[in-house]
Amino acid sequence: MKNKIVVMFLTLVVMIFATPIVFEKLMNSKFNTMLLNLQQQKGIVIKEIKNKSSYLTTDRVFEVLIPGKAINQKEIDHIKLISEVTFKNLPVTNVFFHNIVKEVVLVKYGEIPFLKDNFVFDVVTPDFKHYKYRVMDKKVDVNNVEIGWRGFNGIYVDNTEFKNEDGNVYILIKKDNAKIAFNHFIFNYLKNGNKIEQSSQLQNIEIKSPKFNGEIENINSQSETVFKKDIIDTISVLSVDSANINNLFKLNNLKINAKINGLDKKAIEELQQSDDNTSKEALKVLLNKGFNGNLKLNIKDMFFMQDLGFVNADVNFSIEKGNNVEKLNNDDLSFLNLSAKIDASPKIGAMLMMSEPKFAPFIKNENNKSIVIIQIKQGKIYINGKEIKSN
Repeated sequence: MKNKIVVMFLTLVVMIFATPIVFEKLMNSKFNTMLLNLQQQKGIVIKEIKNKSSYLTTDRVFEVLIPGKAINQKEIDHIKLISEVTFKNLPVTNVFFHNIVKEVVLVKYGEIPFLKDNFVFDVVTPDFKHYKYRVMDKKVDVNNVEIGWRGFNGIYVDNTEFKNEDGNVYILIKKDNAKIAFNHFIFNYLKNGNKIEQSSQLQNIEIKSPKFNGEIENINSQSETVFKKDIIDTISVLSVDSANINNLFKLNNLKINAKINGLDKKAIEELQQSDDNTSKEALKVLLNKGFNGNLKLNIKDMFFMQDLGFVNADVNFSIEKGNNVEKLNNDDLSFLNLSAKIDASPKIGAMLMMSEPKFAPFIKNENNKSIVIIQIKQGKIYINGKEIKSN
């Protein structure tokens, strides 16, 4: 019996001491596979520069070079950071990434020097699929301009979900005592099959200086993008609760709805990842392939040195497939069908007629509204039923 107890005890001791060794091998194997996938699939360059691992803890430091195209940011040439990765060599453990940005280089404007060593963020994952991140708060002084950010944090889930749960950025120009602040930024991204849903909220934008003050409250946007075999359909909504610029210009309850169907999928992908020349070619493809959509604009109330009232617009359009770029260069609009109705308060209609008398024949007033109806069909333009002929 004593021998059995001794054997059991020795076996337990061996298991306890062997566990970190076994799981160090397993965890590092899984981690190395993840690094290899990133390099092969995304073109990210990862180089180990230090290994500080011990018996119980893995601690490895990497230099990481991320091309802009790897994160679908064509304006960025590359991002370089130092990433220290640590985890316990135990069965249940989290993996911690401590990241220090060393370079952010833009294609057109070169390096953004103030981000070096100042943009620091931590990431933790239990399974290499679900990641929580937090950006360290920071203030940076650049040529008498203070730039600060705080509160950025969120989660990322394996190419399917991304949430930024809060964040604040400000720019303080000390010489002029001027400040621009973007407060409480929230962002959500969700990919489900062939559909991507995105939403963002910015609580307010403040612009303050001795001569200029402005504030925009509650900016919200939502979008839904559906990827089909060769085309993309999108729906977007933007709303603003209020805006006030120096008490001279104000608006309340702005809302824009946009729906576009039939966008060429390949051309959209090239626009997201290509340079300026390729983008121009992609825009030509989009126009020649054709698409259709609807745009709605609603403003409940506007003020410009006086109360002006409301503005509403409803636009439907379709672009037929053909040599549309060539037609457009020859002032031929036969590829475009458009119907637009704009109605506004009589005050806005009167202001337009006073500022530009030639608009007067095309504005009709009825039911306490100033109305303009624009149509384009068969290459001809009509306003309130009257054909507009070019000189």
